[in-house]
Amino acid sequence: MQPRAADQQGADQEGADQQGADQQGADQQGADQQGADQEGADQQGADQEGADQEGADQEGADQEGADQEGADQEGADQEGADQQGADQEGADQQGADQEGADQQGAESVLMVKIYISYSENMGMV
Repeated sequence: MQPRAADQQGADQEGADQQGADQQGADQQGADQQGADQEGADQQGADQEGADQEGADQEGADQEGADQEGADQEGADQEGADQQGADQEGADQQGADQEGADQQGAESVLMVKIYISYSENMGMV
């Protein structure tokens, strides 16, 4: 009877070893996911709107953290903060629109210069 109990302990140890191997596998998957997240961030590149979206996502993650801590005060204060975030995104969009207007202005000036140069070459001016 005693040897059987000893054999069972050995089997339990093997089970524990297997769990350790499984944990290492899970850790590797976690590291792979972090790598994929980094690639996602690299892919956005100079896309300012994409970067702003990431900022909004981070605020969401912070909100979840506050809930976990059990901060009862949040409520309307967090909604106010979210509204400010939305306002900021609106301001960023206006900035992007301004950049577009500046680009159009530069193109208009360039076209006028080309037209004047063409007219001079043709003896029209």
